[in-house]
This record gives sequence, C-alpha cells and structure tokens, in this order.
Amino acid sequence: MRPISSRWKQMSAGEFSTESRVMKNTARHLIYLAKPNILKLISGFTLIEALVAAAILGLLCSILFPSLSAVREKSRQIKCLSNLKQVGLACSMYAQENSGILFLHFLHPGETPAEIYLPEILKQKGYLNSTSVCFCPSCPVGGAYAVGITYGMRNYRTADPYIVYDGGSFSAGSSYLRFYDPPQPSDFYLFVDSVYGPTHTLAGKQRHVVMTTATLNEGGAHTRHNGVANALFLDGHVEGCMSERLKAIGFTRGFDKNLSLENY
Repeated sequence: MRPISSRWKQMSAGEFSTESRVMKNTARHLIYLAKPNILKLISGFTLIEALVAAAILGLLCSILFPSLSAVREKSRQIKCLSNLKQVGLACSMYAQENSGILFLHFLHPGETPAEIYLPEILKQKGYLNSTSVCFCPSCPVGGAYAVGITYGMRNYRTADPYIVYDGGSFSAGSSYLRFYDPPQPSDFYLFVDSVYGPTHTLAGKQRHVVMTTATLNEGGAHTRHNGVANALFLDGHVEGCMSERLKAIGFTRGFDKNLSLENY
C-alpha cells in the first residue's frame, strides 16, 4: 500500500474537488438528521413537563422545609442550653464567694438605673464577661430596662419561702436567694425560657421574670424550642422541659411557640 502522502500528491485538482464535495454533503446530511434533536434541546420543557417539575419541587419543599426549620431550632436550643449553663456556673461562683447569697435584683435608690438584675450583677462582679449569654437565640429581647432583659428569673415579686427582701418587701428592698436553702436543688429552677404575653406592648419578646401561671399580659414560660422550654436549676444542671416537667416544678400555665396559652 502506498503512503497517504504520495496518494495526496498524485490526486488531481478534480479528484480533490469531488472528494471535498462528498464530505460537505455528508456533513450537511448528518446535521439535517440531528436537527430535530438539537431543536428539542433548545426548546426546553414542554408545558406539561414544566408543570410536573414544578409540582415535584413543591412537594419536596413541603417535605424538607419543616425538617430544616426543626433542625435550625434544635441548634438554637443547644446554644440556649449552653448559655444557661454559663449563667449557672457564674451564679454558683458568686454564691460561694458571698456567703451563699445570690441577689436576683438590687436596688440603687437615687441612682440610674435605680435597680439592676442578676445578669448585670454577675457582669459587674466579674463572673460574666457579657450579659449576652442571658439572651435566648430563639427569642428577641426588648424593654425599657436593658440590664433586666434576660431569661425568666424565678419570680422574686411573689411569695417564695426561699427569697428574702432586705427591706422587708419587694418594693422596699433588694431581693436575694439563700443558695443552699432549697431542699431539692435539682427541682428548684432559677431561670426558664420566658416571654411577654400577646396583649403586652412587648408581646413575643423575652421577659426577665417568669410567672408560674401565665397571663395574656404578664406572660410566662415559653415552650419555644419545638415544644420545649429550657431551664437552669439550682444544682447547676440545665434541661429542656416539656409541659409535664414544667407542671412538676410548679408551673400551671404557659405559652406555646405561637403565644397561645396552654394549661399544664
């Protein structure tokens, strides 16, 4: 067989022109055959195909979005528990170095602010670097008393055998807790996820005290973490409390995540 190069050398101009035309015609024929498929690709989906695709996407979104929302809330709940744990350690150190006394709220007559609350006390005394750990990541904060906006503290404004008022009453003096008095510290809550009620001007925002019997204005415990309210107890442990647990530690009514009242 002769080399291809010698074959090309011996081809006449006519032969070359004929072979070139054949190649061109073959290419045109192939393009013609492929044209319907190319046009189909360019034209995209038909209306029915587009509707089916949209229906499938809608179904997937309806399945996935609630799951993703629950996962995000679970992440915020874990962060919330971590915050409460830090607050608990600060409370314990404060009580150990102050004869077992833990101030919940402290009056400063004639000063501004006139009263401060436990988170700010812990910060001022160096037990907390920042009061930001007293804010739940799942609930907005707000209110006129910025230093008092924190997780719902045990209500120091009502009768409680373990809370003492150094002025004889809530309105006359500061309130504090004898840290080692309660007989069952694992059931004695210090902080619970709380919220203002739906008729309050700060509805839906975190409140610095928690009511055991929630009202539409004063608010109460708030099961905002997928049906759970986080709580810090006197022994230092933290836990997510469902309605049954809240009832066991003294709550009779609270709010769900949509600010609807629920009895325990």
